[in-house]
Amino acid sequence: MHIPDFDLRACPAAKVLGRRLVRAPIDANTTLYGWVEFAQWSAPPDRLGYGHWYEVRFTPLGESFNGTWIPVPTTSALDRDRDLNRLHFSVLERSAAHPDGLGRVARLGPIGHIRTDPTSKGLGTYLRDELIDWVASLHPDATVEGGKLSHVDAGDENSERRRRFYEGGKFEVRVNEDGSGTFWAKRLDGLQRHTPNRKVVEVGDEDVQRLLECMAALEDAKRALAELEEERSQLQHEREGARARLFWTRVGARAGRGARGHDSTRQTQLASVLTVPSRRAAKNAE
Repeated sequence: MHIPDFDLRACPAAKVLGRRLVRAPIDANTTLYGWVEFAQWSAPPDRLGYGHWYEVRFTPLGESFNGTWIPVPTTSALDRDRDLNRLHFSVLERSAAHPDGLGRVARLGPIGHIRTDPTSKGLGTYLRDELIDWVASLHPDATVEGGKLSHVDAGDENSERRRRFYEGGKFEVRVNEDGSGTFWAKRLDGLQRHTPNRKVVEVGDEDVQRLLECMAALEDAKRALAELEEERSQLQHEREGARARLFWTRVGARAGRGARGHDSTRQTQLASVLTVPSRRAAKNAE
């Protein structure tokens, strides 16, 4: 009997039991911060047994670059890939009515590719260790059901990353010539719980203070930027108003010159008309 794969984030009954603030070094100047959440859901028992789902997932908050806080974009990679940065164990506790008899069996998921972003920064190792430590404390004698390794991950870089993940966790691994394979474990409590010198670490009080200072500096920068934007908008409005006034002033000046020229022409014409009778009168007098 296979344990069904399950997405805890799609289940309203899933309960987040706790979370931790962690950090991971990206490079010499950049540190990634985020939440690691622990969620659990249990299925109603039936005659064959009942199942539990345990998930550990990472949600990035932002990065600190030389003391400057850079928040995660609204649309992040996590929004586009629901399996990204998460691991879970599905555990089935078999009843006596189960064809395989009493026992516990666990399956590591999500099914397919286990993906983290960023890669090679210790995030997968941290999630794996925390998940194993949590579930092994509840079901130490559970057998880890065999999982499949895809030949898609047989490339040099992916292959090495996959090897470190499973062998580092003390899983039994068998790889075929084409890069596919399987992994399994006889008991959950036989897996690696705490990898030495992990890159991802929990944030202490000093780190929290530093993080809060970075976030406060970001908020100050946002307010200053908003004030500058408001000043720029006001100057733009004033400049457009000045241009409009100058335009209509010039229009008025041209209209005034045109009106004066028109009046002068009319006066000349009228004077010409008035002089005609006078000339005739002078001629008659002769």
